Amino acid sequence: MKRLNVNEWIWFAILLGFSYYIYDLIATEKISIFIHPKMMKYVYFSLFIFVLLSIFQIRQLFQKSNRTPVKLGYILFVIPLILGFGVNPQGISADVAAKKGVTINQGKGSISIQKDQPEISDFIQDGMVAFDDGNFAYILEDMMRDYYKYKGNKVVITGFVFREDDFDEKEFVVGRMMMTCCAADAQVVGLLSRWENTATLSNDQWVRVVGTLDVTNFYDKYLGQEHELTVIQVEQVELIEKPSIQYIYP
Repeated sequence: MKRLNVNEWIWFAILLGFSYYIYDLIATEKISIFIHPKMMKYVYFSLFIFVLLSIFQIRQLFQKSNRTPVKLGYILFVIPLILGFGVNPQGISADVAAKKGVTINQGKGSISIQKDQPEISDFIQDGMVAFDDGNFAYILEDMMRDYYKYKGNKVVITGFVFREDDFDEKEFVVGRMMMTCCAADAQVVGLLSRWENTATLSNDQWVRVVGTLDVTNFYDKYLGQEHELTVIQVEQVELIEKPSIQYIYP
């Protein structure tokens, strides 16, 4: 009777583990925390490869054991699996991403839109600018080109509260995390807002803000200079639940 080959069984378990982990990320949509939707084709391909390798590995399970000790190198694969199943991913917090700097619509053109730009009429309807997940980056980019086009219009925008230490006590940013490829390149983008009760808000609180768009001067510590940008003169702030999909995509 052939003895079980321990090393081959361990490797089979590792392959199955990675196959199930990738499947679970897709099925629960947790994969959206880590990558842009356009990268999903590579995730599906990797799942296919892991499943295929698992099937091929079955034939190795009952090979004659050569009594070699368990390979310590397996720990390099086991540890990521343990962390993957044991840690509940929450995405990158605003404070972490902000260490790379926050992009307020200051006209330096740092938001790169990869699709055809919609018509400006799609953004302003009956004097109201309504931000949503699909147009957030588009509107910010257009504001960078022409602040005054939007001045005086009402706005409704949803995002998390972000404040830096040097902000005025009435200032905060209604921000979103923008992902171009994966979580590693995520950055905070958003609109500067001014509200009398800003002190009642905390970083990372999700809010729905209604106000009027204006143009103001703002000192940008990252650029080391003062410049004009769009600001929301806030009229109403409503606390909301964090959405299941926190990112926006250019």
